[in-house]
Amino acid sequence: MEVQVSLGVAEGVSEEVLCSAVEIVLRDAGDGDGEVSIALLDDEAIRELNREYLNLDWPTDVIAFALHAEGEPVL
Repeated sequence: MEVQVSLGVAEGVSEEVLCSAVEIVLRDAGDGDGEVSIALLDDEAIRELNREYLNLDWPTDVIAFALHAEGEPVL
């Protein structure tokens, strides 16, 4: 399991604790193989991503992206 974390402007967040929590949850769910990337962003940064990729001009709590195109096998 590979977990990548970008804390951005987050203060008081432990990268080690966040990685451990993700690994535990995925392992307990039976998904211990794979890769997860997490970025903690401020409202303006996530608003820009929401606008660019989803055509929605407001901040949101979560944006998820697939690592494969529709119809392609999951790697």
